[in-house]
Amino acid sequence: MLGKWFAGVALALCSAGSVGADYCETPPVAVLDSVVRISGENTEGSGVVIAPDRVITAAHVVTAMRVPMVDINGIQRPATVTAINEAKDFALLEVSTGGLEVVPLRSTPMDEYETVWAVGYPLGGDQVVNEGEFEGVIEDGTLHTTASVDHGQSGGGLISCENGRHVLAGMTTGFGAINAGGEIIRLDDYSVALSALDIRPMVEGSIHQTVAWVDTRETTEISEPYYEEYIPEAASAGYEEDSYEALLPLIGRPDYYPYLYYEERP
Repeated sequence: MLGKWFAGVALALCSAGSVGADYCETPPVAVLDSVVRISGENTEGSGVVIAPDRVITAAHVVTAMRVPMVDINGIQRPATVTAINEAKDFALLEVSTGGLEVVPLRSTPMDEYETVWAVGYPLGGDQVVNEGEFEGVIEDGTLHTTASVDHGQSGGGLISCENGRHVLAGMTTGFGAINAGGEIIRLDDYSVALSALDIRPMVEGSIHQTVAWVDTRETTEISEPYYEEYIPEAASAGYEEDSYEALLPLIGRPDYYPYLYYEERP
């Protein structure tokens, strides 16, 4: 089973993170319908309609799928992977999206504490929308938010408000976790996403041509344990052996990065 970075549960109301011209209510049905389920080979994840007949998702959601199937208004439709970038954990799919609305990419950086909604399909279940706040940029432009996510949410939408309309601020790629005595403990209020500012050039550069594979990493081998990739600073600081109680006060400090917990990959 796979799915990848995922979100929590329950529909949430918009908090006071955005006001005035940038205030938006909870995303409407038209926007939520454009966050779709992707499945294949016992793997499930999420995706977002980013252009007519184009859906983005996390690369790790589709790498093992012979033919990704995208749920469009209850109909399973086969998709073709037209571009993939493992270093950014990004994939672009071509599939008939029917009349689903395109979710526009955000064009400006977000402000701290701005309201966001993580939308996707955790644990193979129904779609969930979890509200949170933008906390900042943590690594290579990666967005950190407090929106809760879970397995199956990878590739789903991180929705925000820009100039009074709902836009795609990012694509969910993972969630925070702590290694407490060998036990991986997921953080309910720590999720990460690929920024729209990184997504835009990859979409615009691939929309008219097929790219078989783009991978800037030295190796694509997944070392054991498969789920325990983490930001190097955490290990070098010696946090990996600390107890859960000792780690709690460190969360949020600029010099502390909790583990990023990645799902099993085939």
